[in-house]
Amino acid sequence: MKGTLRWLRLGLAILLFAGTLAWLVGQGEEWRFRYSAAKLLQNVKAIRVGYSSPEEARRLLSSWGDKDHVFGGCFGNECRYFVNIDNGLTFLASMDAGPEHFQFFHHLLDSLALRPSSAGAGFMWNGDLITEKTFAASTSLPVQDWFVRDGAYVPDLVISSSEVTQFRISDISTTNDKNVSARNVKGPYGITIKFLPQESSDQQAALMNFRFSCFTTLVPCSSESDLLPAASGLIKQK
Repeated sequence: MKGTLRWLRLGLAILLFAGTLAWLVGQGEEWRFRYSAAKLLQNVKAIRVGYSSPEEARRLLSSWGDKDHVFGGCFGNECRYFVNIDNGLTFLASMDAGPEHFQFFHHLLDSLALRPSSAGAGFMWNGDLITEKTFAASTSLPVQDWFVRDGAYVPDLVISSSEVTQFRISDISTTNDKNVSARNVKGPYGITIKFLPQESSDQQAALMNFRFSCFTTLVPCSSESDLLPAASGLIKQK
């Protein structure tokens, strides 16, 4: 009996140690990614729409990812490229992605207060000038919140903000501000915001003022405006 109890205590101690170690490693990875995402955003802000050259964008993209992590291409003179970074937890999450799976790894990460997150930067140019720059951020919702939006399968909070030289037909302003367009799309695209260079400098700064606490907080974020506070008022105006 004593031997059984001893082995039981040892087993519990090993499980506790392994769980604590996994949590510490996960926390470290979340903080590493938070720092990287903030640095990527600063790089994006340094690119000036209508002034910076495609070569500047290419250098930025290549500094953040090799050819396997930079996506895009050109059609005539118009080119669009995007680079994505994420924390190491996205690999676990991808193993049971989709509403038809039990979501073992997602439940495991939820129990450890860890969540997969990603960020990305994109640029479009036509000829010799940058015509659009984008920053995007996403973080996973707890599994129990995946179907709370009218039953739609939405496992992540996703938001992007872009400065563009002009709106396309699909980007016509949906807010009270003619220089800003905002759309809330169910599914993987979340909220997309686009604004023109004519927007006030204060509002431009707000529309690129992403908050990265969602990547490391123990309490999961519940709204895209937690990632970009300026989005809250825009969506209410729709």
